[in-house]
Amino acid sequence: MMARLVRLAISASCLAVAGFIAGCGTVPVGEERPAPVAGAVRSVPRELAAVPESAPDASDLSAADAGAEDIRRYRIGPGDVLLIQVRGESDLTGEFKVSPDGLLLYAYLGRVPVAGYSVAAVESNLTALLAKDYLVDPKVYVQVRSSVLRRVLIFGEVKSPGMYEVPVGERFSILQAIAKAGGPTELAATDRVRIVRRSEAGKERAIRVNVTDLLRGDPKATDVELRPNDVIIVPQTVF
Repeated sequence: MMARLVRLAISASCLAVAGFIAGCGTVPVGEERPAPVAGAVRSVPRELAAVPESAPDASDLSAADAGAEDIRRYRIGPGDVLLIQVRGESDLTGEFKVSPDGLLLYAYLGRVPVAGYSVAAVESNLTALLAKDYLVDPKVYVQVRSSVLRRVLIFGEVKSPGMYEVPVGERFSILQAIAKAGGPTELAATDRVRIVRRSEAGKERAIRVNVTDLLRGDPKATDVELRPNDVIIVPQTVF
């Protein structure tokens, strides 16, 4: 019975990851160049196997890993909401949503390509475009308010399963994710929580986390930091 439940959980997680990642997409990291003119449309190319189970390793827990990447290097994607501030220019300050084709409709400049560019590159691009014809020495600041590409999926024995956003530039752990999902149900086997994670090479592995020990405050237990596209499975206790 237990083996059958595990096989079903793994199968369900693979299907969820396939749909989840396909819907999100990835942006290849290469040399980025600011768009030469405003309004030009530039295409940005976007891109499961046995899942070995493992314990958290140093790369999963490092503050320097992908889960805590520098916000300045975050690659913007369609559907993201950006807060753009221009010092002394209230009419150019506000929140803007990136269109499905990766463009930002911005005052004076029209349609500006932003998908696939880092936050720093968008700041530099907007600064250059505004300085060219409109403002003298503009000071532009860009923040990511929400991101559709930085989400995790949690399902199983939690009170509110679903997708939850990983805050840009902030740590987001397994305990935080379970808390956002309303906490475990009475039937949750919190000692056997699994994180299904896809590597950059496209392979998947499952990381087992004893959330029971974390909830008890065991000093030896590690609260694993999550990465975008992680799938968290909270299984049911087998009687």
